[in-house]
This record gives sequence, structure tokens and C-alpha cells, in this order.
Amino acid sequence: MNKRILAIAVVLLVAVVWAPLALALDTMGPPAAGLMQSQCSLGIDYSFSQMTFNFENEGGYKTKDNQLTKTFVNLGYGVMDNWEVYGRLGGSKWELNDWDELGANRLAWGLGTKATIAQDGNLKWGALFQISWNRSVAIEDGGDYVGTIKWYEYQIAAGPTYKLTDKVSIYGGPFYNYLKGDSEWTDEGSSDFKGSNHVGGYIGGQVAVNDNLSLNAEYQLSAGASGLGLQLVWKF
Repeated sequence: MNKRILAIAVVLLVAVVWAPLALALDTMGPPAAGLMQSQCSLGIDYSFSQMTFNFENEGGYKTKDNQLTKTFVNLGYGVMDNWEVYGRLGGSKWELNDWDELGANRLAWGLGTKATIAQDGNLKWGALFQISWNRSVAIEDGGDYVGTIKWYEYQIAAGPTYKLTDKVSIYGGPFYNYLKGDSEWTDEGSSDFKGSNHVGGYIGGQVAVNDNLSLNAEYQLSAGASGLGLQLVWKF
């Protein structure tokens, strides 16, 4: 019971205290390995988030309410019982409400790995690292192309995953996110940009539909914004 309370307390503490600084873009899922050795998984990842970018040209300026949407097909492989690797391929879209510019999906891909550090009964402690490369284009309301946006980001996370019942688990923890990119505009030249914050936290839940299929849902907060991540994973 004490271990269960500790796991829940860590997840909730991160969500309440650290999440207001979070940059949670790519869906992370539980921060521990979920595949046995030689086991594979195939899934769909979806994430939506809002964040502030710091552009570096013209003395620097901030843009708020940048909306980023990503959809990936995710293929995972269990290297060992406590270590898995995965790759992602899909599309990313960036929209900037400050300038009334719409986005359009372009190719995005990524890599990641998770490891279980310790396990005792229904409680697992783990860590993950993942990185993605993303592209999008900016289009004015009238349909005219105005720019291209490219960025990469990586995340490092650690925390508990606790199995509440045979079907339901909760997970979360602190993480570090770094995002950097560059943009090219038809009428304003080019500019590099970075995400505004780096350290944060997340909280999520996993529901096992059956022995092979599971659904993950996680929620993130950033300064004045919010984010949502969903994963549907089939193990085989």
C-alpha cells in the first residue's frame, strides 16, 4: 500500500508543481519498458500542444499560441525484458494564431528508447529518451504560401508506472524538453527559434483493452496553455 501511495503521490506532485513549466509535445507514454525481449509493438501516436517560441532575428521576439499537432505510426521492439527501442514516422503541423497563419502537414519522424530501472510488484520505475525531426509550412487565410518551418526536439523523462488493477495503470514524472528550429519566410527572410521552457512534468493513464491492445492518454500543461497525448498500442 505504501508503494502505491508513493507512486500516486509522485505523479500528482509533478502534475501540480512542475507541469506549469512544461513543454510536452511528443507523446511519451509510460516512462518504462513495456515489451518483453523480442516482442514487437505497432501503434498510433497523436499529440496536440500549444507553446511560446522565441525567434532570434530582428532583435528577438516571442510568438504565443503556437499550435503543434503530430500524428505518428510507432514501431517498437523489445531488446531485453527491461529495455525497448522504437521509431516513429508520420506528419507534423504548426499553426501560429498570433499572425492568423494556418499550417499544413509535412513529414516528421523520430526515435526513442525506454528502460525499466527497478520493479517491485505492480510498481515500475523507468526512464526514456526520444527525439523527433519535424516540418510544416505556413499558409495565410487566403491560401498563399508564406513560409517553411523545421524543428527538432528531444525529451528525457523518468518516473513511476503503477498498476492499479489488471486493466488500469497510471504513470508520469518529470522531464526535460529541448526544442530548436529555423524558419524561412517569403517576405521576411529566415530566423532561428527555440522553445521558451525546458523542465516540466506529465501525468497519464493506460487502459488494457485486452492482452495485446492498450490505450494511453496523458495530459500536459504549459504556461498559459495545455497539451494532450494519445497512444493506441498493439503488442505482438
